[in-house]
Amino acid sequence: MSAVYSCDGCSQEIEGTPIHVGHILVRDYCPVCAPKAQQFQSDEEALRKSCYEMFQDGRALLIASAGDFMLPDVPHG
Repeated sequence: MSAVYSCDGCSQEIEGTPIHVGHILVRDYCPVCAPKAQQFQSDEEALRKSCYEMFQDGRALLIASAGDFMLPDVPHG
């Protein structure tokens, strides 16, 4: 029995082996669409990193502004 794959990007039939992209919800792409999906994944990760760094910087300022006050969920060292 043979399997036929269609691209989750363009819906065209994929000749050969599909390219899998995704961590949780993995999709199958043709060689033309795979780079677009991979670029999205890369851009999303960069955005996630940027948001995390901005949060960490803001949180550090909040903690610093508290001085010696013991804040909840912040170890005092």
